[in-house]
Formats: sequence, C-alpha cells, structure tokens
Amino acid sequence: MPSLFQALFHPSSSVEQSRADVLEMIRSCQDMYVMVLQALKDEHPDHTVERVGAMDLRINKLQLDVRRRSYQHMALKPGKELLPTLQLNEIVGEIERVGDYSKDIADLAEMIPGGVNWDKYEEGMATLKDQIVEMFALTEQTIDTGDESASARATELFESISRYTDATLAEAIRQDPGEEELVERWLLALVLMLRYSKRVAAHLRNAVLTISNPYQRLGYRP
Repeated sequence: MPSLFQALFHPSSSVEQSRADVLEMIRSCQDMYVMVLQALKDEHPDHTVERVGAMDLRINKLQLDVRRRSYQHMALKPGKELLPTLQLNEIVGEIERVGDYSKDIADLAEMIPGGVNWDKYEEGMATLKDQIVEMFALTEQTIDTGDESASARATELFESISRYTDATLAEAIRQDPGEEELVERWLLALVLMLRYSKRVAAHLRNAVLTISNPYQRLGYRP
C-alpha cells in the first residue's frame, strides 16, 4: 500500500509540511492520552487540564493548517488526487477527536482528587492502556508508510479493545450498589473511562481505515 502522502502529492515543501503536521498530531495525542491516564492515578494532578488544553489548541491549529493546504491543492488542481485529499482531511478530523477525549479524561481526573484505583479491573485497565498506546504507533506507521501489516494489527487491536470495554461496562453496570443505592466514585470513573477509551481506539481505527476504504465507507469496516 503506498503512503498517503505519495498518493496525494509529488514531493514538495507543502506535502512534507503536511506529513510533519499529521504525524505531530498523532504523537501529541498519544502524549496527551498517556498524561491524562497518569493524572487519573495521581493524588494531585496539578495543572493537567491546562497542559492538555494547550496541547489541544496546538492540535487544532495543525488540523486547520493541513486542511488549508488540502483546499489549496484542490483549488489549484481541481479534480486531481481528489480521493487522497479527502482522505487526508478525514484523518486529521479523526485525530483531532482523540485530543478532545483526552481533555474529557483530564476533566475527570480533576473531579476525582486522590487518584483512582480500578479495584479488580486494575490489570485489565493497564492492558487496555497498553493496547491503545500501541494503536497510536500503528496509526502513525500506517499513515506515514502505508504499511498494511500495521493497519491490520491496529484493526485487530480495536476489536480486542471493543470486546473488553463492552464486556467490562456491562459487568460494572450490573454491580449492586447496596442498600443506599449509591455508586462508588471509582465505579463511575470506570464507566466513563471505558467509553472514552473505546472512542479513542475507534477514532484511531477510523484513521487507519481511511487509507484502505472507499470514500463512501470512511469510518466503517471494510
């Protein structure tokens, strides 16, 4: 599978800048995700929201820059490489949404002072984190080089993540809160994290599928 950038442009300063911007967006989103997960475990997650907010603004700017170059390309060369141009815009949209979910997790960390203990789900949540971090690397590899094996592995990981988050969410919701009908704070946080984590993985999976899917199926399974 050729690189998206090879399919879209001939070598130029414009495509190299777009390449650098897209890859920076992915790496920054990964840094944000790891940071906010650590904040959930910290007793005093100082200034996490502010740091993540600043990183998110940078990601938004990069998205706008890539879209501007794509628009200029379509305006200067109407009808040429239309599909790759649309794919690139879809990709940066998916990556930007990952940043938004990291902001949501940062907000959650600030609402739960003292850190979160996932109780009997601790091992499963640690594995979930590792799988999503691996998905970031695979997404970067797929978009940068068109590596089909990385794309397949990312899709495989998403299926595993989806099964775990759905099954754990169903189990958590079935738990009996006791006579007072009060749900423990960590359990509420777990439910939110399961949904946030699945959406992060889904947006990464969508970015990967954007390379291989026909346009009408962007964001869906092949």
